[in-house]
Amino acid sequence: ADCKTPKDIWDKLLKVFERKSAASRMSLKMQLLDLRYKGGSLREHFLTFDRIVRALKGTGSKMDDLDVVCHLLLTMRSTAYATVVTTLETMAEEQLSLEFVQCRLLDEEIKRGGKGVELVTPKREPAAF
Repeated sequence: ADCKTPKDIWDKLLKVFERKSAASRMSLKMQLLDLRYKGGSLREHFLTFDRIVRALKGTGSKMDDLDVVCHLLLTMRSTAYATVVTTLETMAEEQLSLEFVQCRLLDEEIKRGGKGVELVTPKREPAAF
């Protein structure tokens, strides 16, 4: 009843429904810290990682691009990708973007013939000779 403008209504709705509490932020941080790549599709892992990061930022948590990259690399340690992760960790900060890191990891997945890679191979008909 005390809302006079659409902005007032929007702000009131945000206060009621937006989850910016310390408990939700803590829960999302725990999810991010506990997240580990356990095999399977890297793309699926990246989607899960991205969902958590976006939700965390939605709570008002500040994460710069390098923080996001570091967290992604942490999810990949102790895996078959550890060598690539080590190589990426030694690169200069200005070279590391989330897209670059994800591309390098996907390149490694392709080299390994990983499950998450969809390779198209042409069907070969039996030859008559």
